[in-house]
Amino acid sequence: VRILARLNELYPRHLPVVHHYADALLLTGEPLMAMTVIDSLLNEGREEPGLLHLRARAADQAGQRAVSQETMAEYYFYLGQYGESLHQLELALQAPDLTPFVEERIRSKRDIVRTWIR
Repeated sequence: VRILARLNELYPRHLPVVHHYADALLLTGEPLMAMTVIDSLLNEGREEPGLLHLRARAADQAGQRAVSQETMAEYYFYLGQYGESLHQLELALQAPDLTPFVEERIRSKRDIVRTWIR
């Protein structure tokens, strides 16, 4: 993990480095740090399906069920699987850890996905 952390310092937001570093962080039980590393790319608008899937795993490992399913919905949406995306958003709305802020964000995304299904 230390080598990958150093590579991430040298090559910040470089997709292969971020992906392997985040994966290593998950394997060592650091899901929140993995999410932070992944978000450094996603917040720039780099919607990479592999990163979305990895972020969903990290959120699940961190106990953030609603965020995990929301991210899986983004993953499926990116792949053009709108029905599965909608299903993940519906599951996210039933998650026990759903906060009002996350609920509003998920409802907004659900409305967008519904327009793609019609």
